Amino acid sequence: MRVACNDVAFSDDGLTLASVGYDSVLRLWSWQVQRLALEIPLRAGQAKKVEFSRDSRQIAVLFSSGELQILDATSINASVPTVEAPTP
Repeated sequence: MRVACNDVAFSDDGLTLASVGYDSVLRLWSWQVQRLALEIPLRAGQAKKVEFSRDSRQIAVLFSSGELQILDATSINASVPTVEAPTP
């Protein structure tokens, strides 16, 4: 299933890419290996923007309704499996 992506943001270390879209799911991608690492269902409504805090400890998601949801990225990142990039 393909879902339109409304916004993306990189973590401060550049290793994780977050994306949100019309389906109100936050997706975290392991950027180095270009794989989906985790999907997190959000509150109902269309997610418009996603942003990591400057220290990457929190992720903010803005919805089309104007509602803002803040997630603790430190607990989320504990759930993201570490995947080594393939060697050339």
